Amino acid sequence: MTVPPEGVVRDLRREALDRARDDARLAEIAFCATADPGDDWIVSAVLEDLRGASPAIVARGLTLAGYGRAHAPLEQLWACELAQPPASGWLAGVHCRARAEFARHRRALALGRAFAADPNDAAAAAAFLQFQRVFDLRALDMLVDDVNSGRLAMGDTRRDQWALGGPERDARLSALRTQREETFGGTRRERGMHPWT
Repeated sequence: MTVPPEGVVRDLRREALDRARDDARLAEIAFCATADPGDDWIVSAVLEDLRGASPAIVARGLTLAGYGRAHAPLEQLWACELAQPPASGWLAGVHCRARAEFARHRRALALGRAFAADPNDAAAAAAFLQFQRVFDLRALDMLVDDVNSGRLAMGDTRRDQWALGGPERDARLSALRTQREETFGGTRRERGMHPWT
């Protein structure tokens, strides 16, 4: 199988981004775009959207940054260009929600790693319960990858506890998706209405 040229991949990503009309789709795009920590497409897409001609385009960029996985280029973006809201009013609210979303992801990832690695059963159980309440697909995927790759060891007791939490995780992921399908920039939208059409 041949890999398509980088320009083709960037064009397809941009087309998917231009078609996104809700937070669920933006979350999917950010999830896929940040799967490779060395790929900085999401940063360039966010920066381009921050210079957008309409508040909706700027909001799309902010939201995309909020749904990315914790990796160095995105961390740097939040520390510098996104340290302050780009505008007041609605966009300040979008910025606040996106920053909170990114912080929640970072917290979930730390809790999941603490659950797997903490030798204290009580502390691990507390981390697990908190993780189950705040995670989304990003932290779940990164944690599973850490365990499967051997970067993080999970003993039999932790694996059993993890397996018992599966139905709750599935329900949470489904509820998050439904909730995100009804919002854009964290703002509830009316069905059939698109922010930049």
